[in-house]
Amino acid sequence: MVILGDSWGAIMAVGYAGKYPNEIDGLIVGEPGCLKWADIAIYIKNSLSFKFFWRNTK
Repeated sequence: MVILGDSWGAIMAVGYAGKYPNEIDGLIVGEPGCLKWADIAIYIKNSLSFKFFWRNTK
């Protein structure tokens, strides 16, 4: 099996390949971003703090 992933899919593909290296024949990733879990956790924390749709709470 060859895994192809881009962006978040690439991060997941790298994670899968790291956990199950004997189950894949190849790995193609584009723009995987963070390759260390600590970096991913920081990114998720920061992106969850964004408010994309503001509401008037008054």
